[in-house]
Amino acid sequence: MDKLDVLRNSYEILRDPNRWTTGYAFRNADGKGVDQNLAFEPGFGTPTRFCALGALRWVSTEQTYSSPEEATAAERALLEARRELLKIVCPHENLDDADDDLIVDYAEYIATVNDGHGGYEEIMSAFRQALANLTPAEPREVELPKQKVLV
Repeated sequence: MDKLDVLRNSYEILRDPNRWTTGYAFRNADGKGVDQNLAFEPGFGTPTRFCALGALRWVSTEQTYSSPEEATAAERALLEARRELLKIVCPHENLDDADDDLIVDYAEYIATVNDGHGGYEEIMSAFRQALANLTPAEPREVELPKQKVLV
């Protein structure tokens, strides 16, 4: 799993506005909301609605890893996916070389956009921009207009 996988899978979860939420990282089928750290405690159940940060966390931790290295790679992918979203929601900051602690601290800006006036549309736009930045353009044929030649 890499940052593109995390962003793409999170985007797919959130494409359905009924699976998006504000105020909490996750909500279960009963509408109970919890932050990122509590959703995996017994009794909460499976999240059915996610904020942007919750979706990122969920897709990077929903599977069982066979080694500590795989788990570490998933955490790295989560961190780098956050960095890509932050580059969109905080364009005034140079986050390419920011250390990991700063990316963790700045993640709250993603929550602010998710829960703010732009809400769903703004966060989905940020996901689309981040994905476009990471996805190379597909080559395509372009038909050029024919030029007139004077003889």
